[in-house]
Amino acid sequence: MRRAILQQALDLHQRGQLPQAQALHEEILGARPRHFDALHLLGAIAAQDNNPKKALELFVTLDLVLTVDTSTAHLSGALGKVDIESLRQLLALANGSKPTALGTRGPA
Repeated sequence: MRRAILQQALDLHQRGQLPQAQALHEEILGARPRHFDALHLLGAIAAQDNNPKKALELFVTLDLVLTVDTSTAHLSGALGKVDIESLRQLLALANGSKPTALGTRGPA
């Protein structure tokens, strides 16, 4: 059942129907709060929806799930494969500052 809901949510996401996709991902998380794909895709929706704080929160939760959940231990470190620069920029936006290039300093 959840697999069908996840596929429907993914289809909606790909068609740009983010609120509907988000609702289905949240339904999945209501039944299974540590669902990898639902957390990941909700983080992507939050980033697309210009909500960097929520995106970062979801990606951190996802990383914790991967670290703690031994059934997904083979996926541990998957967050490390995510574009770290994108996460750094999300963090800067979440903190209300303009992202800067690596090795440079933002406004003092």
